[in-house]
Amino acid sequence: MWFKTILRKFMNYKRNRMLYDDCDKHSLRIARTLYELHEWKSAGAVNIYKSMGNEVSTKDIIGEATHVSNKVIYHPAKKPEYNSSEIDLVIVPGVVFDVNMARYGRGFGYYDRFLNRLGSKVKVIALAYDFQILSHKKELRLDDWDIKMDYIITEKRVIQKQGYYFYN
Repeated sequence: MWFKTILRKFMNYKRNRMLYDDCDKHSLRIARTLYELHEWKSAGAVNIYKSMGNEVSTKDIIGEATHVSNKVIYHPAKKPEYNSSEIDLVIVPGVVFDVNMARYGRGFGYYDRFLNRLGSKVKVIALAYDFQILSHKKELRLDDWDIKMDYIITEKRVIQKQGYYFYN
């Protein structure tokens, strides 16, 4: 438990020290990459977080989904039973990840409880800055209820269960 707490505090500290312009630039690049994924293009209903502070911004993604792509947008509720299960895609925040698709979230367990209620056809995509991804040599310690991601998109790469690729 203390390991998760310390790692979250360290990554939150690093993220909070980012310049606004860097957050904005990286968020835009991450959003553009998301729009190219088949999972995004084919989704009719999306559950997506509202970004806070220096998290990867979802403001433009929500606007694009609503006004351009005609997707139905849901936002996560604190109680999992209040979240719609009629969705095709979930876009989640996180504080720290590893290349094996593991995630430590904000620390309240909302997403893990919600994701555990969904079917296996619903894809889960995390948005993060590349520094939030631990190197190959380090793995997050997961609890039984923790859910792995299907994709992690950063400003430098897309990580998926089959491996990852970098882009320019």
